[in-house]
Amino acid sequence: MIFRLEVDDYHRYIYIDDGRKSGNRRIKGKYHTVNPIALEFADIYKENTREYTVLHTDNFGDVVQAEVGAMMVGRIVNHDAAGEIRRGMEKGMFEFGGSTIVLLVKKGRGYY
Repeated sequence: MIFRLEVDDYHRYIYIDDGRKSGNRRIKGKYHTVNPIALEFADIYKENTREYTVLHTDNFGDVVQAEVGAMMVGRIVNHDAAGEIRRGMEKGMFEFGGSTIVLLVKKGRGYY
């Protein structure tokens, strides 16, 4: 699942379920725009700065939640290193600009 945020959107993100999380891991990269037209010119999900966390959730099993930085974001700010999580609890935020959240859920475990 991919959630692309626009400049006017709320840039804080939450945990999707109760459970535990691993520490946050950062992957350095570039800051291409995450506008859909950019996909024609750059593989933003591979090239942009990213941060990801493995969530061991009660209802969805293991989930990878990745935040993708974008042009004008500045940085990804995730809270806490590891430990217990609660559904709806704030995971972190993007500083100003457009940005994207990617959720990797095992087939058959997610719903939309």
